[in-house]
Amino acid sequence: MLLSSRHAVGALACAISLAAVACSSGGSTTSTGSGSTTGSGGAPSTTAVTTVATTSATTSASTSSSASTGTSMGCPAGEQLCGSTCVNPLTDAMHCGGCTTACAANQVCNLGSCAATCMAPLTQCGTACVDLQSDHDHCNTCTNACGATQICSGGVCVCDQGMSSCNGTCVDFASDPNHCGNCTTACAANQVCSSGVCTTSCAPLTNCNGGCVDTKSDSANCGGCGMACTGGQACVNSACACPVGQSLCNGICVDTQSNAQNCGGCNMPCGAMQVCQLGVCGMATCPNALTQCGAGCVNLKGDNNNCGMCGVVCTGGQVCGNSVCACPNGGKLCNGVCVDTLTDPADCGGCNMPCGGTTPDCSLGTCVGMCPNTQTLCNSSCVDTQTDPANCGGCGLACSAGYVCQAGMCVCPQNTQACGMPAQCVNTTNSPAHCGSCTNACPNGEVCNNSMCECAGNEEMCSGMCFNLKTSKTHCGDCATMCATGQNCVNGHCM
Repeated sequence: MLLSSRHAVGALACAISLAAVACSSGGSTTSTGSGSTTGSGGAPSTTAVTTVATTSATTSASTSSSASTGTSMGCPAGEQLCGSTCVNPLTDAMHCGGCTTACAANQVCNLGSCAATCMAPLTQCGTACVDLQSDHDHCNTCTNACGATQICSGGVCVCDQGMSSCNGTCVDFASDPNHCGNCTTACAANQVCSSGVCTTSCAPLTNCNGGCVDTKSDSANCGGCGMACTGGQACVNSACACPVGQSLCNGICVDTQSNAQNCGGCNMPCGAMQVCQLGVCGMATCPNALTQCGAGCVNLKGDNNNCGMCGVVCTGGQVCGNSVCACPNGGKLCNGVCVDTLTDPADCGGCNMPCGGTTPDCSLGTCVGMCPNTQTLCNSSCVDTQTDPANCGGCGLACSAGYVCQAGMCVCPQNTQACGMPAQCVNTTNSPAHCGSCTNACPNGEVCNNSMCECAGNEEMCSGMCFNLKTSKTHCGDCATMCATGQNCVNGHCM
């Protein structure tokens, strides 16, 4: 089974914006066709703020953190709270890069930096530079916004992983008591919806308003009912946390290695004409293998928010590998989201091949009337609860992101180990925050290579810091040579 959690972004949006278990009415727009290269109108939208509770973890208010603390004003993934409004600092010209930066009247907000024009392949919509293939508020065209519970994937408004559309609203058949197993089945008042079946008890899951959920991994009910993760966080072992390699800064998950407003740590902005490279503010040139996107230096080969080109976002469960968004673990992209065609009853054996009638369940890519003895029926999917990360040890018991299911237990994959609180699976051979061990963080400006911290690209270590000896005025050609006032270092020579 491909999915690591049945409750994805759509479920979280449903819980936060509609705050009801039904989440059963309202329309949405599905866009088709091709987008233009220069749009008009479609000014960046703002989101009204709803107070939500997040699970508690020990953090520092002045430094970067991976887990949320206490009760916070929650914004959707990618948005930041400015005053009482949630905004996208990558696209909002009135809050470009941060709450206090407004672009001039003749400028646009391009990946968090004010600019004269949008960088290809982004499209100008009003004063925002957006990816029409993934932008929720400008999906395929500048004027097409997806519904509250939808995502934009491939330029089409769709339901996220683990969600299904009922009259234009995305619902979770596994736990929605008003759409239990399908769009038309509502559970009785004394029943709950557990793994797509109306029943009388949620055990071992938790009953949240008639829906049976796993509070260890459900981002809409993380650690308890109604405890929603926000700002791009996911639920990891009952606590909200940013993805590995990111930190929670001002309520939004960012990569402090490349974020110019939080370069090297939260609230550490770079100056004008500077970029953030490996957590250090420097001149507007990026090291080898990194590309400048906005005011940050990123790896286009593996950055889910800049995959292959600046601003290209991987959606629907896809991840960036070798500059291409693709489904992991053998998944297949169907209608904009990654699915497991071996078990998905809506795409059984291939995209848009639904099961039904006398064979409603999907087993090994074939519609069947009953699961084999070696498999368990979970929400119309025949799965092996010993290995399925979405149903590990039992139906609905989902492993947190990054974990795999072995012998019915959620564990870290081979070559990774659990680090931090909440514990997340980290590859310590290449993680700058956990290089060689969970407790060893590389200094800003260094990378982790084969479990050792070292200078990146063409830079060399001088007195414990990394410098490009071809361009550094203070270390030109070697560690001991400083260029005179008014000189520049060109190819290692003061000129």
